[in-house]
Amino acid sequence: MFMALEHSSQDTYVKICEAVIECYPDSDVLPFYHVKTILANLSGVEFLVDHMCINLYTAFIGPYAHYDMCPECSQHHFDQIKFMKSNGCIKNPQAVFHTISIGPQLQALWRNPESAEKMHYHAYDDILIGSTYLNAVRDGRIKTKDMLLIISIDGAQLYESKSLDCWIYIWIIIEHSPD
Repeated sequence: MFMALEHSSQDTYVKICEAVIECYPDSDVLPFYHVKTILANLSGVEFLVDHMCINLYTAFIGPYAHYDMCPECSQHHFDQIKFMKSNGCIKNPQAVFHTISIGPQLQALWRNPESAEKMHYHAYDDILIGSTYLNAVRDGRIKTKDMLLIISIDGAQLYESKSLDCWIYIWIIIEHSPD
């Protein structure tokens, strides 16, 4: 059911589960979180949740992980109402962003024999004829067993009163033939 609803919302999955349980109370319908956990364990692909500035200036990771305020706009890292009410014990970020790491996805492609067999597109097709690519191959920076990726990134304004609210990026795996 989860796979059949891959392009639907979480709410749709939950409502269908509720309907199934109402008709068949003894059915073992798994909650959404449980199914996602099983899929993450099977595939090795999970998403990461990191904190960010509410104005989208800074990701509170790496050297900024312990910052209490954004170095660009001075907005607080954590929800100050919850922070004050809990005497500094509850640190809920004001904003978060989700990342699906590319590494585990690529590893999953190589683990599957069918997709692994198809992962040599750049090695034998002449579509990649740009000088940057050809020079990298000639200089030995790109080898036959290397995996090539392209990243495309863009932001979108979701609310009129804010600048960019959502950043979307796409990894294009060159090893897969366009067909």
